[in-house]
Amino acid sequence: MANFKEGLDAFTNKEYDKAVEILSPFAEEGDAEAQFYLAKIYQNGYGVSKDIEKAIKWYQLASKGGNPKAQNNLALLYEEGIGVSEGYKDTGLFLLRIAAKKGADRAQYNLAERYATGDGVPQDYIEAARLLRQAAEQGYPEAQHSLACMYVNGYGVPEDYEEAIRWYKLAADQGYDYAQYAIGLAHQLGIIDPQNFEEAIRWYKLAAKQGLADAQYKMAHLYETEKSLIDYKEALRLYKLAANQGHTEAEFCLGHMYSKGKGISKNYKEAVRLYRNAAKKGYIDAQYYLGLMYADGTGIEQNFINAYMWWDIADTNGFFMAKKNKKNLSTKMTASQIEEAEKLSKKIH
Repeated sequence: MANFKEGLDAFTNKEYDKAVEILSPFAEEGDAEAQFYLAKIYQNGYGVSKDIEKAIKWYQLASKGGNPKAQNNLALLYEEGIGVSEGYKDTGLFLLRIAAKKGADRAQYNLAERYATGDGVPQDYIEAARLLRQAAEQGYPEAQHSLACMYVNGYGVPEDYEEAIRWYKLAADQGYDYAQYAIGLAHQLGIIDPQNFEEAIRWYKLAAKQGLADAQYKMAHLYETEKSLIDYKEALRLYKLAANQGHTEAEFCLGHMYSKGKGISKNYKEAVRLYRNAAKKGYIDAQYYLGLMYADGTGIEQNFINAYMWWDIADTNGFFMAKKNKKNLSTKMTASQIEEAEKLSKKIH
């Protein structure tokens, strides 16, 4: 009979069929660690058909055996109501508390998030920060990042940018994309003195390669607007990556590049499409420029009602130029057209 370590090695090496074969006898005999790994395999469908019922069965057995990692994962399933009937959320919170007390970093992090947001417990930033520190000191990158955010905002701890940067850096050095983005932003804004766009790009690039849309957008904006870095082709590429993930600011900026012909031939229809995407999500610059496109009939059929509508929405949201444009446009419209545009504005806004 293969030993337990061979089963763990098989799991680590993604030889899941072999892992199931080796670990199953140990799990059947009550080994909580083996039960935990079998549960993970069935939960995620690693080399087998995904089977939540089997996953919960093994997580429950492992949890009863005192495995804190299983308690954490089972708690999350209970809280999300996955594979169980209603009424398990309190049980999930109970399991999180047990696992956190045993020192499970992910449970400490998950419980901290509950306290930070007031999800199922009274909101308590001090308790959230305490739990995040416990997990962060064990090297858990998500907790390090969240603790850094607490220091930035002064939630549960004194506001301290130097301490925040220290925790961001620890998480970033482990490859955590949100922390890499935060370090990049700190270099861009000069929070890490002196301001350094090249360093910002270096950190953004690490996060962008992992698909983080915020980092892709920030890099693109620097390449579009910073004189020492101008590269419209790269800006266009990065805006597209972020926009394809639904990043609102990237959609607007990409639309603007199409409208102005920056790094690409002008394409007003594509600009209108992107402006509309961002405008519908409440981005006021996009609402204003979409109004311009309708008013001028650029990239879309001229329509004063839609132009007025988008300017009315932008005006309500605080875009000061929209009020003047709306007033000027109203001289070319009938009273009934203005009334219709205002009704549409209220409906959308």
